[in-house]
Amino acid sequence: MLLWKGLAVGIVLLFLVSVIPFFQGEPDDVTDDSFAAQQDSYQYMMDWSVHPTNQTMSEETSGPSYNYVELGNMEPNPLSGPMDSAWPSYSHDNQHTSQSQYNTRDNPMNVKWRFQTDKSGFDSSPVIDKNGTLYIGCMDHYLYAINPDGSERWRFNLNNWPSPSYSAALAEDGTIYIGSLDDYLYAIESDGTLKWRFQAAGSIWGSSMVGTDGTIYFGALNSGENTGRVYAVNPNGSEKWHTDVGDYIYTSPALAKDDTVYISSNDCNLYALYPENGSILWKFHTNDAMGCPSVGIDGTIYGASWDNYLYALYSNGTVKWKTKIDSGSFSTPAIGNDGTIYIGGKFFYAVNPDGTLKWTYQGWEEYEYTCTSSAYAISADGIIYFVVSKDNGYGCDLFALNSDGTLYWRKNIAPNGWVYSPPVIGNNGTVYIGCDWVDDIPTGALFAFGSVENNHPPEKPNIDGPSTGKPREEHTYHFTITDQDSDDVYVFVDWGDRSNSSWIGPYISGEQITLTHTWNLQGTYTLKAKAMDEHEVEGDWATLTVTMPTSYNQSLLKFMELLFQRFPLLEKLFSFIGYNLGMNTC
Repeated sequence: MLLWKGLAVGIVLLFLVSVIPFFQGEPDDVTDDSFAAQQDSYQYMMDWSVHPTNQTMSEETSGPSYNYVELGNMEPNPLSGPMDSAWPSYSHDNQHTSQSQYNTRDNPMNVKWRFQTDKSGFDSSPVIDKNGTLYIGCMDHYLYAINPDGSERWRFNLNNWPSPSYSAALAEDGTIYIGSLDDYLYAIESDGTLKWRFQAAGSIWGSSMVGTDGTIYFGALNSGENTGRVYAVNPNGSEKWHTDVGDYIYTSPALAKDDTVYISSNDCNLYALYPENGSILWKFHTNDAMGCPSVGIDGTIYGASWDNYLYALYSNGTVKWKTKIDSGSFSTPAIGNDGTIYIGGKFFYAVNPDGTLKWTYQGWEEYEYTCTSSAYAISADGIIYFVVSKDNGYGCDLFALNSDGTLYWRKNIAPNGWVYSPPVIGNNGTVYIGCDWVDDIPTGALFAFGSVENNHPPEKPNIDGPSTGKPREEHTYHFTITDQDSDDVYVFVDWGDRSNSSWIGPYISGEQITLTHTWNLQGTYTLKAKAMDEHEVEGDWATLTVTMPTSYNQSLLKFMELLFQRFPLLEKLFSFIGYNLGMNTC
């Protein structure tokens, strides 16, 4: 009898375990009328387009999956989860919080170094491993490994653009995962050699994310079907499953703490997928495309859409709240350690966890700039970093705001270029960001902003040029700047007439710099010049007093002098006429 009872209990337990995954997305009881009105947007379902790779492949389920290594052991590997480092993935972590564990309040934001390639810039953002090595994809089709001092460690050819505006992902075992527009997901060893590559059904535009068991999740275009496809790939390069969605995927997935996959598609839906087999738990529809989602500590999913709203969803897919954000956004919301949600668009917004607007930062004129970084960075001491670009496409500034919405500082990083790369924070508080163009040169750079040890400011410029001259005539000046660290230097000249040269450079230390200027009015002017080194450390002003006396026609004056000597009465006549006309200034 006991045997039969035990068998019955076992059967019941087995049944319960088998059905639990299918009810994970069941809606909670919602009593608020505004939430109940959203039930039409909530769709709980099982999608039969899911194709786990252990199924028999038919014409309907077949898809390309090519690997460059023999399939390895599928036993759980404690080194297969995401890397525990300063910045291991897009938006810092699997939940896309953008929260760094390091302070930046003491960062002077000097340029420690900048890394430039031969011909292309950086749309994507770097990830940082435990040793401080940075990995970043470049528009020249290479993945670069860059040492903490800014020197190149190695480069790997991806055969096409890496995932634009996104980043690689680092696993705890040191593997680097990055997608490319050549339709492949690459797994690269920390020494720059290929581990394996996996062929997707189309190009990969977003970042991949490494689950707690080492599974790699990412989205791709399914070019042949005009749909999107979400993939789960095992750490050895074999496909675990894939799920088709209604349109192309240009975003990166976010993972809940239990690895539930949240990903948006160009069909204006946000999908929740079961991590074990890819079944669709629910999907939520918006009125326009949504960017990458993020996940709060309580499991709330946040997403911004071009339909002008920031959404907060319960883990079952129902609406918690939605908040209007002007013209909308496609960026990834960042989440502060107090639960504040940050999102950029026409301006930059902070939203309380209950959906009320906390503050709006409007540090530029409407339509002058737009937030262009696809994600942000938040330091442990609450400073929020983001990038804005001029609406005409030329000129980008990196902003840092305090948690109360006041400006901490603002730095121009690409006077004549543009930036889509999200900023990231390293383990010593260094802030890194890439840009497409630097000045007028079609070559971007990866910047490292922090403190520079044993650096000296450049000396005062030596100014060589005339101290007197004539208005409306061009005058030439030579400036020579010496830097004892042999850094490249820049010069800024204030001409004393409310005009200046702006920063010009870089120049080699000791190089002579020639500039010209024209003063339009007579007077005495103080010409000032100062230098700045490549770390943006400025020296002292050098000055030169320049006098522009009244300009006369000397040949005419000489003629009149001779004329008056020859005819003295003529001089008296001119004096009499000038007096009666009010021209006598004596």
